[in-house]
Amino acid sequence: MAEAVVSFVIASLGDFIRDEVKFLHEVNHQVDNARLELDRMHSFLKDADAFYESHHQVDERTRNWVEGIKEAAYDLADVIETFVLKVALRSRRPLGLKNGLRSLRSIFTKGVELHKVRSQIEEIMTRMSNVKPTYGMNTDQLRVHSDDGGSGWGSSSFNERQRMMMRRTYSHVMERDTVGFEDSVEDLVAVLLEESTSNNNNKVVDIHRVVPICGMVGSGKTTLAKMIYHHKRMRRHFKSFAWAYVSQKYQTRDVLEGILIALAWPIQSDERKKIAEMKDEELPKKIYDVVKEKKCLVILDDVWTIEAWNSLKAAFPNEDDVKSKILITTRSKDVAFEANGKRYLHQPPPLNQEKSWELLKKKANFGDDLTDVEVQRKTELAREMLDRYAGSPLAITVLGGILSRKQTVEEWEEVHKNTRELISNEQGVIKQMVGLSYDDLPHYLRPCFLHLAHFPEDFEIRVKELCRIWIAEGLVIQGRGSSNDDIEDVAHGYLSELVQRCMVQVETSGTTGRIKTCRVPVCMRDWCLKKAEEENFLYSNIDFHIKHGGSASSSPGVPGLDQAYSSNIGKVRRLSTSTMQLPQLITCDARSYPLRSLIFFDSQRRSDSGQFLKPLFNCFHLLRVLKFESQGRISVSEGKVKLPKEIGKLVHLRFLSLKDSQVQELPSSICNLVCLQTLDLRTTWVLEFPNVLWKLSELRHLYLPVAYKVRGTRKLRLNDLSKLQSLVNVSTKDFDVDALAELTNLSKLKINLERNVEEVFTSTSITFSHLQSLYMVITGIKLDEDPPLVKFPENRLFFPTSLRKLTFAQTFFRADPMAMLERRLPNLRSLRLYENAYMGDQMSCSRGGFPQLRSLCISGLHNWKEWRLEEGALPCLSELKLIYVFKLTEIPDGLRNVTTLRKCVIQWMPKEFIERVLTEGEDFHKLQHASVEISDML
Repeated sequence: MAEAVVSFVIASLGDFIRDEVKFLHEVNHQVDNARLELDRMHSFLKDADAFYESHHQVDERTRNWVEGIKEAAYDLADVIETFVLKVALRSRRPLGLKNGLRSLRSIFTKGVELHKVRSQIEEIMTRMSNVKPTYGMNTDQLRVHSDDGGSGWGSSSFNERQRMMMRRTYSHVMERDTVGFEDSVEDLVAVLLEESTSNNNNKVVDIHRVVPICGMVGSGKTTLAKMIYHHKRMRRHFKSFAWAYVSQKYQTRDVLEGILIALAWPIQSDERKKIAEMKDEELPKKIYDVVKEKKCLVILDDVWTIEAWNSLKAAFPNEDDVKSKILITTRSKDVAFEANGKRYLHQPPPLNQEKSWELLKKKANFGDDLTDVEVQRKTELAREMLDRYAGSPLAITVLGGILSRKQTVEEWEEVHKNTRELISNEQGVIKQMVGLSYDDLPHYLRPCFLHLAHFPEDFEIRVKELCRIWIAEGLVIQGRGSSNDDIEDVAHGYLSELVQRCMVQVETSGTTGRIKTCRVPVCMRDWCLKKAEEENFLYSNIDFHIKHGGSASSSPGVPGLDQAYSSNIGKVRRLSTSTMQLPQLITCDARSYPLRSLIFFDSQRRSDSGQFLKPLFNCFHLLRVLKFESQGRISVSEGKVKLPKEIGKLVHLRFLSLKDSQVQELPSSICNLVCLQTLDLRTTWVLEFPNVLWKLSELRHLYLPVAYKVRGTRKLRLNDLSKLQSLVNVSTKDFDVDALAELTNLSKLKINLERNVEEVFTSTSITFSHLQSLYMVITGIKLDEDPPLVKFPENRLFFPTSLRKLTFAQTFFRADPMAMLERRLPNLRSLRLYENAYMGDQMSCSRGGFPQLRSLCISGLHNWKEWRLEEGALPCLSELKLIYVFKLTEIPDGLRNVTTLRKCVIQWMPKEFIERVLTEGEDFHKLQHASVEISDML
């Protein structure tokens, strides 16, 4: 982990120094020396991390050295960034007589600051020099502790062999009381028995020669593979069988020898000797011949990497007439797709509540001679414990094993109180399996994975926001040659890689195919949180507050901030907590702790938070991320809620979110946040703020509240924000739409058109060359006008071909938007027509229109009666939603030709319409190829 920390500190320092060289020229000698020192230490840290990954232990002295280097790297970044930002802010002051006097004073101040920063860098260099004699050593000088208190390589090798033996799988060792695998077994058996098909040339082609099972820790991959291996239909169909445990630390020859011996079984001793004497290149050829000649089933369990698969695949024929099959289990989708060519992938689904309960009852011992009250209490406790681990067969099995040895209700209550720790101690294999997945991560992914411990248990994480927080914290480093615009693609790639490694679960995906929300499985998060706290990477006590809505200080035994800021965790740089902890947060010796990220999650209101915000801003000047995540509402204070002007002291802030708070006024000092990249002001009240946002030159994403007031008489000025990519809830009432012409990097725009709507549509100055998402609302039109109609914009520049997502609401268009747009927008993936977006009664989709559209939602079009759909229209549509379009009488006949449709949602529709789409209804055949969800009939 330390190597990863120093890597991204060095890289980010390099970028920072390059960008801010004009402010650093007076201290560049000291900065360069410090960077060179970190570079030299880097090689030692690689050795230390590699040694830990191999032996999972290092001695206390080495641990202290590594920790010292990591803290020095952090401190160096803090010192340099603080100095640069102070100089940068001073240089922004305008000239003039009054400010001339200030500039004389600032010359003296700058001299003081220069002396201070040089002293601080020299102090850090001194600390690094104290480490210097140790980082020149190699890994031969590193030691681990043996079980008897000694140290040496032998004991660590023994421990590693023990760990390997614990993880090793054997085909003959079958799990008892398996539950919930029936559907998976049936699917896999069908695929493995499916031998061939014919192509256009009547040539026999095998469909699934290699069948991968992919899933995260504890999902039941190996159990499922064993059930397949011993399945009676498999035993009748295949003639020879081999089970090979590959693992992370495999030896190719050992694996191949084991496969050949198994396929040749029964085997004589002289044949074993011949196999042992074969050359390395002879082994795969011999297996190849056997697998080609006989009908074999070979199972490769726990394949970690593409390299491992590539080292083995030469033993398995890739020819059309081969009847043998290969089944592999892996945690990596990359491995699965490499082996199978993306033709098939089986992912064991999590156990549902019913199956989870069934498995726990089989594994736990509820007792025989119990009263009804005792049985009821045990059942309540078991179900509550099951809520944490429902879905994971391994975790439920471990929990059942613990409970099976506990007889009394009191013992079960003790287990209930300490479930997480007991499971961790009871079954080290969970910890080891997650630890191995972590150790296998590239260094740049490790901080991102640990960062996920910020979020509460079972929390649905918004991926866009997560990626922007990673960027704000400096966890995402761009590759050489990349532009600033694609750093979010890099961050999203990081998350996708964690998903591919089955360490993060996808919850929802957007219409463009990107991950929209995700979760971290409980077992994975438990390990992640513990590791993050061990590394002083972050501290979180949010789980208690989310579940109980109380203050840790008032609840004995609940972790509070007094523990977070103990001498051991006092250097923590990230904290997720509750606003209930604000009093503790500012009364501890907070100024000495270099917090970089502070995220609040809440389940209840507190009315006195306002008095704590000012000292909070005074304490944590190094914050890069400040976020209020309200599960209910954060009531910051009574009366008009003003954000304290001290917010301007947080000059390092890159990410600031006041979403769902009740802040009503921002201070002018907000303009000091010159590093801000994301600003989310979607508060629950009308927000008043000064016209200074244009000064935030690094701003990329600006989310305004639905209702806001710009202080002063001038219109909102944003045209200086050349890096702005997202602009949400901007209104033409107080914003000159022509200024959009200067925001050339906009990729997302949500705009409220209030005045001169058709003039806006005819503007020729606006060119959205990068725009991918447009949400357009028109307000101020009186519904009693006869009729309140808006002419559809003819200007093609307002709807560029780059658009992928388009939403209209209350636009009152006269013309059919389908007919107007289906040829203009070849890349559109999502179209939403909300409340009175279109006022006509007919809508038509022609052949070849919207060639890429995946999702279509039509809601609240009160005049719409008829939908015509030509054959060949909407060729890629997969999701359709029809909501409260009560005059629509039937499903268009052309929809039966849209074979890509997978889901149709029908909500708030008349009874007559719904009866038509039900089984035996007149429109049933038009939707029978899709899953239809019906709710809230009118």
